[in-house]
Amino acid sequence: ARRWPTLKITASVLDSEQQLRDKYQLNAIDTLLEAGQRVMFEVDITQPDSLRDKLKASFDVTIFQFPLVPNAGPRRPGQSWHQGEDSNLLNRKLLNAFLRYSQHYLLASNGARLSYITSKDVKPYCDWNIECLAEPGSFRHIGQMPFIPGEFPGYRIRNVDRDKQVKSTAAITYAW
Repeated sequence: ARRWPTLKITASVLDSEQQLRDKYQLNAIDTLLEAGQRVMFEVDITQPDSLRDKLKASFDVTIFQFPLVPNAGPRRPGQSWHQGEDSNLLNRKLLNAFLRYSQHYLLASNGARLSYITSKDVKPYCDWNIECLAEPGSFRHIGQMPFIPGEFPGYRIRNVDRDKQVKSTAAITYAW
């Protein structure tokens, strides 16, 4: 929002607003809202109904910054992320859902129709083979570029479910 103030941004998160504020003392909610941007809460990219109700197919680009399935137990009552599955497999499923549902529900038919995923370029993230996620005949990996956090004033990479900044490491943005 600071780098390109004329762009319209819609940020979405899985947590409710109160959960996010309680979890992360330093967050960008108010900064985005004060800049005239939208922030949508309780949006689950793995559940198409949560997308249909809150987000319309009106975006040129969808971006998933540093995705990671939480390590700890239930996310919401009755929902457990892990249920015995391998963490790398769960993260690949999450990213595949992001790409598939972005294409089906979020990207405007007359727009650029791009999806980006930014991830660390260290283990275990590089083991996810993100560039190979595309399903045949649906969307195609078109390239990648280094992600440089310093180019985005105020941007902080955070731990999942902990109010702690992550050590800066090499990161890559993959494009479809």
